[in-house]
Amino acid sequence: MTRKSFGLLAAMMCLALLALPVSRVHADPSGEIAVTVTITQELSVNVSPGSWEAGSSAALGSTSDTIGMGPSYFTATNNSNGPEDLTVTVSGSTNWVAGTAAGDEIFAMSLSTDDGSNWVVIDPSVGPATLADDLASGSDQTFDLQLAVPTSTAYAGVQQIITVTVTAASG
Repeated sequence: MTRKSFGLLAAMMCLALLALPVSRVHADPSGEIAVTVTITQELSVNVSPGSWEAGSSAALGSTSDTIGMGPSYFTATNNSNGPEDLTVTVSGSTNWVAGTAAGDEIFAMSLSTDDGSNWVVIDPSVGPATLADDLASGSDQTFDLQLAVPTSTAYAGVQQIITVTVTAASG
């Protein structure tokens, strides 16, 4: 085979390849996906009253609670359309740390759902404390709080604001 005929053969093979049918892949040009979601429960909890003035005369290492203000001082209301599990967490102030017992610059917060007969420490190291399980829609859970102030502090006379949070989850 001569060089000229080899070139002619190669050119014919290229033309033959171009004449072969080519299959194409088609895709949706928009790149959109439709997602359908149905929310079955709206979570909503209201706590009243929204604050507690524990006072300014608390002695170091003492406790103060809401029982003296009337048993079941706080009311958590399930305003959702289904049952809710309610939990409580506590966070420290600017100068004090939340703990399981009062100590140097450490306070403890407890909760009671039975007018102070039993107190449960809200332990920030283990997570939320249970306030109510499967509280029906429109129902209330009453509770009280107890504060154990630090046994020693460098911040005597300085107001401390402690945050107690009630959280709702689907029951």
